Amino acid sequence: MNTENQNRVTGRDGRDQFRNHHNHKGQPSTVVATAIVLIGVGAILLLNSMGFIPDNLRYIIISWPMLLIAIGTVGIFRRDHNFGTWIIFSIGVFFLIPRIWDIPDYTGTFWPLILIFL
Repeated sequence: MNTENQNRVTGRDGRDQFRNHHNHKGQPSTVVATAIVLIGVGAILLLNSMGFIPDNLRYIIISWPMLLIAIGTVGIFRRDHNFGTWIIFSIGVFFLIPRIWDIPDYTGTFWPLILIFL
């Protein structure tokens, strides 16, 4: 049997399609973004355990808003990203801003504003 015939598959619409033999679980940009985030997180945790990150910076870097930003960043780099990844990223930035700059904590108004805008 011809190799071309072995790779041919009939799609739902009846047209012949060819199988993709690449064994990637995600797009290359997603794999690269995920790898960069994981390496970054590992480096930050290593530096933290060695005592190289000051307390005021640790409060910003090792926090749940930064986790949301990392998850949103990986999602944004996906080819088929949706609006939800931007929402996750934006919520992380929203809650991280009071930790970075010395401004009054406005995060208590988050849920009332969400309910008003919905």
